[in-house]
Amino acid sequence: MKVTNYNDPFPHIIVDDLYNQNELNLIWEELNFICRPNKMQIPNKSESAFEGDDILKKSKMIWVDQIYTDRKYSNILDLNRKTFTTISHDHWLFKNFPASQDCTLISYYENENYYEKHVDAAVLTCLTWFYKEPKRFGGGDVIFSIENKEKIINVKNNKCVIFPSMIHHAVTNVTMEEKYTGKLNGRICMSQFLTYGVRDKYGNYI
Repeated sequence: MKVTNYNDPFPHIIVDDLYNQNELNLIWEELNFICRPNKMQIPNKSESAFEGDDILKKSKMIWVDQIYTDRKYSNILDLNRKTFTTISHDHWLFKNFPASQDCTLISYYENENYYEKHVDAAVLTCLTWFYKEPKRFGGGDVIFSIENKEKIINVKNNKCVIFPSMIHHAVTNVTMEEKYTGKLNGRICMSQFLTYGVRDKYGNYI
């Protein structure tokens, strides 16, 4: 695992090789189960960014937290708070934000899928990408924009980017040959939306 902090054009963290091979194997066990057409759904206005009547996202998705009453029964939810341990950055937002609560969305992109420019309803967003190798698709990179500056982060297997949720970002159009579609050869994104937890009577986050 390699953690690198950046400040330009906005504060963010990039983590390469976030999960070890054993952790990846467990995550893929669950991805192979939930990333099925009969389990995933098309985004609606309550679950995706929108502009007017237009949904900005074209992909399939599923909220992992809605499947399990206890996160310990999910390989993904049991492992993905590992991202909390990588949040160490000199910027005040990262230094003063106690990562204590999150929800997890799995999005699956195949040919002609994308996500137009939007912001997230959270404090910090963690995006982690997975795909089967060899890679069978093009595109799917993330474009961040702030004021007149842009930064493109190329999608890479087992790579994570952590950033303030109010930064505009978009996913470029995914392209795939037809022979690879429908076989889970596309772009998988695990989005964790971090917010403040609820404090107990002793002031501890629960």
